[in-house]
Amino acid sequence: MRNYLIGRCGDCIHLLKWAEQHQKAPITNDEVKDLRGHRSLIHDPEVVSAHLWTFLGLCLKDRAESLFNSGGVSGLRKASWPSSDGGP
Repeated sequence: MRNYLIGRCGDCIHLLKWAEQHQKAPITNDEVKDLRGHRSLIHDPEVVSAHLWTFLGLCLKDRAESLFNSGGVSGLRKASWPSSDGGP
């Protein structure tokens, strides 16, 4: 999926690498807005982020979809990052 996203919008490579560096740390909308003009981005990072989360929301089902719908990005991160007890 990563290659598809980067192929559709070249800015995704920079934004995905940046987001991956945060690992479990929350990412705020203000932090995304602060990326404007940085990292060789052509498009507004806030707009790319919104499109990316809309697309990812469509790709989810079952428990992951429920977590995403109830907690947005934070909910999805809970589904993606295992906790210390081995559960999401």
